[in-house]
Amino acid sequence: MKWLSLNNSPRNPPRNYRQRLNRLRLISLLLFFTLFIPASVLSYLGFQQLSKDTLINYQRQTDKITVALNKRLFKRLAYFNAIQKRQFDYYYLVYNPATKALNETLSNLADPSNYESKPGLLGYYQVDMKGRFNSPIWPYTLHSESEKKALTEHLSSTFEARRKQALELQEIVSLSQQFKQFVAGGMIGNSGRFHLFDDVPNYYIFYRVVLLNEQTKLQGFVIERSSYLNYVVSSALNSIPVDIVLAITLHDSKPTPFYSYFIATSDDNGEVNVQRREQDSPQYTQQILGSQTLNWPYGNLTIHYSTATLKHSPQGLYNLVLNIVLLVAMVGSCLGFYKIGVKQLKLAEQRLGFVSSVSHELKTPLTSIRMYAEMLESGQMNSVQDQKDYYNFILSESERLSRLIDNTLTLSKLSQPQQSLKTEFVELPVLKDVIRSKVMSLLQTNGFELNFLGSTSDFRKVKVKVDLDAFSQVVVNIADNSVKFFGASKINDISRKKLDFTFNIDKANNNRIMLEIRDYGPGITSAHEEKLFELFYRGGDELTRIAPGTGIGLALVQELVHAQNGTVKAVSMSQGLALQISLVAYIAHSF
Repeated sequence: MKWLSLNNSPRNPPRNYRQRLNRLRLISLLLFFTLFIPASVLSYLGFQQLSKDTLINYQRQTDKITVALNKRLFKRLAYFNAIQKRQFDYYYLVYNPATKALNETLSNLADPSNYESKPGLLGYYQVDMKGRFNSPIWPYTLHSESEKKALTEHLSSTFEARRKQALELQEIVSLSQQFKQFVAGGMIGNSGRFHLFDDVPNYYIFYRVVLLNEQTKLQGFVIERSSYLNYVVSSALNSIPVDIVLAITLHDSKPTPFYSYFIATSDDNGEVNVQRREQDSPQYTQQILGSQTLNWPYGNLTIHYSTATLKHSPQGLYNLVLNIVLLVAMVGSCLGFYKIGVKQLKLAEQRLGFVSSVSHELKTPLTSIRMYAEMLESGQMNSVQDQKDYYNFILSESERLSRLIDNTLTLSKLSQPQQSLKTEFVELPVLKDVIRSKVMSLLQTNGFELNFLGSTSDFRKVKVKVDLDAFSQVVVNIADNSVKFFGASKINDISRKKLDFTFNIDKANNNRIMLEIRDYGPGITSAHEEKLFELFYRGGDELTRIAPGTGIGLALVQELVHAQNGTVKAVSMSQGLALQISLVAYIAHSF
């Protein structure tokens, strides 16, 4: 794993910042893919399994509906199978033990009002081997001599309606080619249970062959298909609660395609609401749940189930959300690792630059001080003015070294949590005197002018909460920074060699004082403006930079201002740069 190291060692040759950054990116990508890909695959498989389990759960509900539908169809067919074969005549003979005689009794099937309790039932019929047709609701065989005789008599409107209903049954049955072939074949091959002729559109014609009074007869009943199936399907759906909006399509392929559509929903109390639709609902057919064929004798009937989308269980959704959170956490962790690594690389690079710049900053003045001191010690300088100049240069370079050391020590102390500044309220004229005493020598040595702008007539009524030593170090660092970069930029305009200090009430907060320190040097770009107060940041390469410095001056300014409960920001000007420092103040009255 040593190849992952970002540090230099005898086995790891020195790398520049770009090489280390590329190595960090490679490590971050490897870490990301090592964690994210397996987790993503597991999450995907988990979601697929959740969807599969949810689908199976809903398919089980559809299975229950199909079972309930088959049971109802079977029970209704069982009811018809239980009808006695002698009841298919208008009258049937019943033996009376008391009189020891046979009496004619009206058939239970002769009353059409009994059909109303069985939706879709049109009536019963009976056919003998000679093809003679009769129905229990009409006392005569259709088109027989007895019927013709009865028709010559005056019949009531009730009997006329019965005969009309019997004729309609005959017409429907006669449309069946299966019926005609079965009768022509001698009515052979039926076990006594009701079977189905299904070749007449919109109708089911049930039939059975029985032996009645030693005669073979074909008995049956006719059902209007749509009404019958809609009733049975609705009753089956009402018995099975569903968790989703369920779309049901009933399809019969013979003799002509038949479709019937339903929508089933359940309320919070488990009550099922079934709606009959004239056409399919596309919004409920996005997720197919399956298709099933109904039991005999409805083998041509297929029921299709579908819904809008799968509704996952709360536990499944919780697991899914947890997986997503874990994936996001992995992405965030890898991104955080990368950002921390980049920050550490930058910090390491800045520290190297800091060491290089500090070495340069220390070596240059020390070399000069030593050279001028040796020259003074040797007695080569006889001129008093030259000696004074050398002493002044040694003093200036010593002050420069002191500022560098003070900045480094102060920054080190501020990084320790137990260190804090001792602030107190100081009058503005005192701060003005502090500024003048601390920066005047530096500015005059470099040919700069010190200006205090703005009205100061009421400043005696204002006190600012500062630490005098920290405040002094702030203005000195800013002044030193302005002088240093003005000289490095080689600006030939002497009128711009000045530094303006302006005190005003902070417009954002009347209980604060704004100190603006403006220079007229090269200024900064918008790209540098965001990084101006970063530790060790100076822009460019340490070895090729013209302007001297360590990159801790303005970072220290920000730390010192924050330690005094203040704020500082850089504002780019048309010429130069303005640093605006906002500090807590006590103001007797607004002005």
